[in-house]
Amino acid sequence: MADKILLSKPIMVNGSDVKELSYDIDSITPEQAMEAEKRAAMNGASKGLVNFVPGNFNQGYQFYLGCFAIINVNPSIDIMDMARVKGRDYNKIVAVGASFFVDTSPEESMTEATPSVESPSDSSSGLTVVSMENAPSLLDD
Repeated sequence: MADKILLSKPIMVNGSDVKELSYDIDSITPEQAMEAEKRAAMNGASKGLVNFVPGNFNQGYQFYLGCFAIINVNPSIDIMDMARVKGRDYNKIVAVGASFFVDTSPEESMTEATPSVESPSDSSSGLTVVSMENAPSLLDD
């Protein structure tokens, strides 16, 4: 399913200003995911950075995942076109890539300021509630 992001600063693609980008996060292939990881690592290495951040927290990796989700729906756009985004539009593409790791859209994940805590009776959350009432104290000897 293709969604859209609106760019605040259009990018030039094949002689035309593009302000709206469709994307489909589910169109990313394993090869593209690995290519995104490689590009993020190479980009950091060229700046003398060694990256030990897991992919779901790595903005460079998320950016390239977002680029591939956009490129897959817009074959006239390539990775060099995506490199021309500016300002907060970069964050919009990072949010698209970050949605690869969760089951919500980037718009939903960007509007949630704090995570919600499910009640112990809500087993659909996947959370396990553990009581620390009888846990040993580090001060006990």
